[in-house]
Order: sequence, then C-alpha cells, then structure tokens
Amino acid sequence: MRQKQGQPLQGKEKHQNVGVFEDYEEGLVSFYDVEARFHISSFTDRPQSVQVGNCSSTTLTLSTGAPQGCVLSPLLYSLYTYDCTATSSSNIIVKFADDTVVVGLFSDNDERAYLEEIKHLENWCQENNLLLNVSKTKELIVDCSKKQERHYQPVRISGTTVERVDSFRYLGVYISQDLSWSRHTSSLAKKARQRLYHLRRLRDFRLPSKVLRNFYTCTIESILTGNITVWFGNSTKQDRQALQRVVRSAERITHSELPDLQTIYYKRCQTKARKIVKDPTHPNNRLFSLLSPLVLSHLNTVIMLPPLGSPFYPFSSTPPSTIMSILPRLGK
Repeated sequence: MRQKQGQPLQGKEKHQNVGVFEDYEEGLVSFYDVEARFHISSFTDRPQSVQVGNCSSTTLTLSTGAPQGCVLSPLLYSLYTYDCTATSSSNIIVKFADDTVVVGLFSDNDERAYLEEIKHLENWCQENNLLLNVSKTKELIVDCSKKQERHYQPVRISGTTVERVDSFRYLGVYISQDLSWSRHTSSLAKKARQRLYHLRRLRDFRLPSKVLRNFYTCTIESILTGNITVWFGNSTKQDRQALQRVVRSAERITHSELPDLQTIYYKRCQTKARKIVKDPTHPNNRLFSLLSPLVLSHLNTVIMLPPLGSPFYPFSSTPPSTIMSILPRLGK
C-alpha cells in the first residue's frame, strides 16, 4: 500500500493502514448514458443464449451490462471509472477492472478522511449509475500498534455495515491483517496437493516422464508460483517448506528433477526487475536508484536497486554480493 508520491505507507504506533475491497454488483449498467458512445452496438439489443450439447435455450435480448468475458469490457470499464480518484492525500484508490480498493492511512486515530473517502466513492457510484455489492465488500485493518487495542468506526454503505475480516483474497493472493503469508501459502499447498492425485493417475497409465513434467508445470507449479514475487520473499521458513514438500512429492511421482521454488522466485524477480528498469513509465521505476558503480570484471553492467529496506522489493535488503549472483546482467 503506497501513497501517491510512491512512498511506503508505514504502519507505526500512530499510523494504521486500512483498506476496503469494493465489489460492483454489475458493471456498466447504464453505459448508454456515457457521452462517448463508441462500440454502442456491442451493448444494445445484444442476443444471448446458452447451448449445452444439441440443446439451446431461448434467446434473451439485453441492452444493459457488459458481456462476460468480452475483451472490451475491462478496457471500457477502466475508461468509465477513470475519474474515480481519491480526494485526500492520505488515501488512494486502486482499481483493477471492476475490483476497487480504497486504502487509507490513519494518523492519531483520525478516521475522518478515510470515512469521507468511502462516502465520496458511494456518491460517485450513484451519480454514475454503478451499484456497489455491499455483501462482497470487505474491510481489512492493518494495525501495527502493540500498546493497546484500538476500536474503529464501522464502515456503512447504503445503510449496510461492511463486514470486517482478518484476511481477504485479492487478485488471487490472500492478504492478512498481520501481513503474514501463512494463510496464502496454506491455501496454495492444499490446492496443489489435490492436483497431485491426477499426476499419480497419469503415472499409473505409464505416460512418459516428459508428459508428466508438462502436466506438473501447467497444473501444479503454476499454482505454487502464482504472484510468487509478491509473497515468497517474506514468507516464513515453515511456509516455504510446506510448499517445497509438494515439489518433492511431484519429483518422486515423475521420477525427474523439478525446479525448486527458490530458483523460480529468483528468476521471476530478475524478470520483474529488468522490466521495471527498462520501462521509464512504470510507477515504481523511480524507486530504483543506481548503486555506486558495481561492475564485475566479467560483466559490464550497473545494477539498479530500490531504496534499502523497502518491504515491497526483497532485493533491497540483500547483500550486494548476493545481489550480483541473483541479478546477472540486469540490463541485458
């Protein structure tokens, strides 16, 4: 969670981070009211039916909402909600398609700016013909203070109190109020172990090891490594071992060596770092600063690193000697 200036929202004794994860009941319900009526034919008098085998349902004509799965829907929705921005410097609004997160920073237990931001968002949705799905909207509070238990005012939307939760699954990742990743890693391990059954069945059919490895990569490794650059660096040793046990089980089933999660994590971080450094338009590009020219005798390159101790980039607290082995040829 970051402020507009790109500085971390530090959770200290007098500061608490809080976020509300909004969900819209139906996006673009009245898109026809928007002044820019491009692609209007895709959204009016749209025939829809369901086909199962040789059976088809009756056709229903719709003129509201955005088609589910349409490649234009996320783009048009992003354009539609472009001017929905935060009104206070202590708040930010993060949007991804129809998922919206309001992040607020409390100072001295002052919640007014945060609560006013929620009210502003509710009013904006009403003015722009959008409905908030309050039943799917959750509030998550990150309080790093250990001196005393604080009580926070409940958030209300359309007269309904928003449920406060200990963790929330956002874009495939469980975010917990204690900023640990145990909830997320346990979910990954459980899901991956379930798919080991199918891998064993394929082995019983005497399929080649190459086919088994491909199945593992597509159905199991993809689960274990989803968004790995976000959570793996700050996960505990116990959590990593639980995930690695799944990999070892797959190795015994496939009778072949599989890449460990630590190696995959390093490679993914390399790729992410290269993209950020090469893209001057990336929001976090300016967070990377030049090290004092660290040039190896066999590598003519300069390493870019974010500010030391940044919690969002695991390499920022890594010794330079280790960094050079992790990030070879960053500018390649």
